[in-house]
Amino acid sequence: MNAKPRLKWQQWLRQSSRRLGKSPSTPLTRHLGFTLVELLVASLLLSVVILVAWTGLISIMNMTQAAEARSARQIELNRALDFMTNEIRMARSINATGSIQANGSSVSLADVVTASGLSLSTLGSSGDIGLYLERPTLSNAPAICPAGGPNAGLPPPFPVDFDRVVYDIRSSPSGWLSPKILTRYGRVPSSDGALNPCSSPIASDPMVDALAASRTPPSCSGVLSGSGGFYSCVTDKQTDLFFQSALSNVGTKQVTSSVASRLVQVAPVVQPTLSMSLNRTGFLLTDTVNLSWSWAGTPPAVTNYIVHKTWSIFHVTTNIGTGNLLADNISLQLPGQKLCFWVEANIDAGASITTSQNCITK
Repeated sequence: MNAKPRLKWQQWLRQSSRRLGKSPSTPLTRHLGFTLVELLVASLLLSVVILVAWTGLISIMNMTQAAEARSARQIELNRALDFMTNEIRMARSINATGSIQANGSSVSLADVVTASGLSLSTLGSSGDIGLYLERPTLSNAPAICPAGGPNAGLPPPFPVDFDRVVYDIRSSPSGWLSPKILTRYGRVPSSDGALNPCSSPIASDPMVDALAASRTPPSCSGVLSGSGGFYSCVTDKQTDLFFQSALSNVGTKQVTSSVASRLVQVAPVVQPTLSMSLNRTGFLLTDTVNLSWSWAGTPPAVTNYIVHKTWSIFHVTTNIGTGNLLADNISLQLPGQKLCFWVEANIDAGASITTSQNCITK
């Protein structure tokens, strides 16, 4: 009963499928594309992925640039440090000239520069002076500079036998990285480091820029000079150099070095020895013993002398004064006893030197 209607329905379905270009087995409910909502969601997700990737790329690029900037600052600071340490090694005088030496209080580096014959205005718009050196020039300085060279036909600029080198830290001029720059005054060394006495000194010669404007001063047991991104600490013949650079968004970089001059002669310190002689006069209860002591070599600055004496089991210490006292009289009041004496000299920094014992019997 139902066979014919079912056959007609199947024939109609085949005809409809041919008109639509599909096989009869293809469901009519299949999607023909994406909806607008699906496209918007996909676009949003793709944008988030691209944004995250781009942010990471920018961060990596910034880190690379900062690392390259720090590396460049390190190289520049090391070059300046190498140049300055080489100059210090060849200097005959450091932070001193003629009859004065910088002590960080009553005598400043500006005083030393002025005493050397330089005017501070000669340095240019100088800032805080951090180091002063005197470097010997070539020993065979000509009376008249030869042709083809600097100052040809003229006497070499004063001074002839040495060069005055001044380092100062000042505000960075236009074209140089802020905030501070280290500049040099003096003759320019040749490739082998020698100084031509016929060459003229150059003022405001840039050494390194982008130095820090301020920092906590480094510890120094000697004379500390400079400010901000450059300090020097001079202790006897030893010089410590401190650099600190600063770039915005990059951070700071610090390098230090310690160097001593090879030309400055350091005389060895001969420790003087203290000796004592004993001379007894009289044979009564109030006999007098003359004690005298002397130094072999140059005596140090003595704060006081102390005479020690012992007899039997007693030990008495007598302070007989200060300064370079050479003799003193001590009365003997115990007959038949052996008395021994020695002298102790107290010098600066809490050190002391003692003589050997000298003894007599009453």
